[in-house]
Parts: sequence; structure tokens; C-alpha cells
Amino acid sequence: MKFKGKEGIVKEVQGALGLKADGIDGPKTWKMIWEQLVHDGKGEPEKPEPPVETIQDDYPEVFKSSPNQSGTISPKYIILHHSAGSHDGTRSWILNSRSKVSYHYLIAADGSRTQFVSDTKKSWHAGTSHWNGISGLNSHSIGISF
Repeated sequence: MKFKGKEGIVKEVQGALGLKADGIDGPKTWKMIWEQLVHDGKGEPEKPEPPVETIQDDYPEVFKSSPNQSGTISPKYIILHHSAGSHDGTRSWILNSRSKVSYHYLIAADGSRTQFVSDTKKSWHAGTSHWNGISGLNSHSIGISF
């Protein structure tokens, strides 16, 4: 992810999770988010899936363009989602034009991720939404699902 203010947000999350706050959103940070926020530190997360491809060995990320995107945005927020399905099932659904749904990123249990929509494009993750006086959060946010 690349957007203004990202490093500060990542440092804040890392500090809250007890990690070294270096501002780099690598696999250790995403794995800790998965374990602590999604699973609330309880139970075993689903078996990690190996990444399909890697950009760098220590930073597994794949880009698969979703047909479910539109317009240009300047994101101000991050919205975290929990996917009730499997990682592969969710990825397949996001790549299907009939779903009319997308995220910017889907994070696997091992911290690897698939990016579906560029950070400067609108993904369709928040539906008809209102928060803090803002309507249409798809136009103002990055959508990340676990």
C-alpha cells in the first residue's frame, strides 16, 4: 500500500500490537493483525496458504485486477473487513464481475496478500455507507479483508 500518512498508521498499529514500530507493513505485521484482531488472540487461525506469487521473498504480494472497481480516489481511511469464506473462495468471488464486490487487499493467515485494486482506484467494499458525516466510503477508503 502506498498513500500519504500510511507509515504513521502502520507504526501506531504495530505499537498497539507490541511489534517494533518501524512503519513497514510486512508479513509479520499482517500476521499479527490477523491473529490479534481477527481472531482476538484466541484459537488457531486457519492454516496459512502459500502465496501464489511473490514480489520479494520477504514481502509476499500478488496483484490480480478485479473487474469490480471504478473512478479515482484519494484515500483518507482504511476499512477492515472479515471474510467469512475461505481465502481462495473470497479471492475467486472478488475476481468475478457478477459479485459486484471488491477489496483493495485480501490478507491470508500467513500475512501474504492479494491486491485487487490500485490504492488510487475505488474498490466496491463498503456499499451504501455513512460514517462521521461522510457518505459513500468507497470513495474515501482502502478496503482490506482478512
